[in-house]
Amino acid sequence: MMNEDDCSDSDKDNLQVKQDKSLLYKPGYQQYLWSSIVTLDKEPEKEELVAIAHKASEEMQATLHNALKNKQPSIMTALQVGKEVYLASSATGDYSLIYED
Repeated sequence: MMNEDDCSDSDKDNLQVKQDKSLLYKPGYQQYLWSSIVTLDKEPEKEELVAIAHKASEEMQATLHNALKNKQPSIMTALQVGKEVYLASSATGDYSLIYED
């Protein structure tokens, strides 16, 4: 996941949501996922977390020119752990993601 260094609450204007290239392990195949990790000054309220997810989705939408129209992610999720917010879009592309132990 992309990581944003310490982010004050006033820096929520730029969440550093970028295409996560760590999924591109098969030559010739395309996989699309946008992500970021944001560290805030304090734990966000529920309404703030929703606003951060919306802003992250807007940042993703602004950079979707890299993805084909039918492979563009449509969902942005936000997971709060203390002062950190983990952002990740749905994953789309040429193959499924399967994690094995």
